[in-house]
Amino acid sequence: DSFAQLLKNVKPLVENQKAVAVFGEMLELGDKSAEAHRELGANAARLPFQKCIFIGPSCKDFEAGWQSEKNENYPIILNTYKESLDLDLLSMVDKQSLVIVKGSRGGALERIVERFDPIGFSRK
Repeated sequence: DSFAQLLKNVKPLVENQKAVAVFGEMLELGDKSAEAHRELGANAARLPFQKCIFIGPSCKDFEAGWQSEKNENYPIILNTYKESLDLDLLSMVDKQSLVIVKGSRGGALERIVERFDPIGFSRK
């Protein structure tokens, strides 16, 4: 639900500016994990992200959802956070970019946020 709400809330923003999304694994979904990640991929593909990145073991489900929407702006799909270290995330954005980072707390995506060196950011 929080992912769906996030996408709904950012839709007007991403339609009017350069936007990069970094999504992480949704944990503790049990039997609904594959379906939920496919739905997330499909919903994300409906928005005009300049770049979309998914990190987590459900990457194939996210990718299948994205592909179902025929979005030609192919996402970056990573199975683990460690793979993201090879990405030059800062080259994907400029000072006007909107960067969206969302995932379960267990995915520790604050490590991604820290790479952007935001003013006043704290892990707390």
